[in-house]
Amino acid sequence: MRRGWIVGAAALGCGGCFLFERDERLPKTPEPMRIEAKSLALVQANVDACTRVDRLGQRLLAANDVLPQRLLFRAVGTDKPELFHQGTSAVVITQKLVEMCRDDGELAALLSIELGKMIAEREALAPLEARQPLPKPPIEPVTFKGDGGIANPDPLRMRELAHYEAEQRKQIGQPYLPDPLELARGYLHRAGFRADLVEKVRPLLRAAAENADLEQQMLVAPRVENFTPPGG
Repeated sequence: MRRGWIVGAAALGCGGCFLFERDERLPKTPEPMRIEAKSLALVQANVDACTRVDRLGQRLLAANDVLPQRLLFRAVGTDKPELFHQGTSAVVITQKLVEMCRDDGELAALLSIELGKMIAEREALAPLEARQPLPKPPIEPVTFKGDGGIANPDPLRMRELAHYEAEQRKQIGQPYLPDPLELARGYLHRAGFRADLVEKVRPLLRAAAENADLEQQMLVAPRVENFTPPGG
């Protein structure tokens, strides 16, 4: 009887060992995912940047029907300032550059300048007969003095008129390739922003011009290597 008790105890002990090993091999219950507050703040900051960029982009499109109306405005959450466009389908700006803008006017100016580059490139690639003619400067009321002169002439307005006349003389009979900055001033003005913001964001443009990593990643098509299946 004692011998049978010892064998039973040994068998129970072995069975316990086997059960223990099987429990170890069972998949463990996954722990709940922990998201740091810093990560949440970065995500929210990028959401805010995307919303702001899209809002201003749509405002520019609504005020300028010459622009592609299906154009997308994208903000990408990177820590380097970049600004570029993808053909005539999208304008891309990084979250860092958005945060460097002090107000909506500066951000709208950056977007307008990139839009100007986009349209200038489109005109350069268009056939000669399809290019847009030289745009005339906006007509504004002029006040005359009693002696026939102009009262309080606007220096900026006078420079625009002089530039327009010079381009007319230089390009008589030739299609006009627009200046991106001139286009940007027009886009801003029609959208209710100050045209001189184009000059004020030049430091931001220089900072963005120093980086092109994101642009290269998004514009360069991935290289496809020749693949031979096994046994082929």
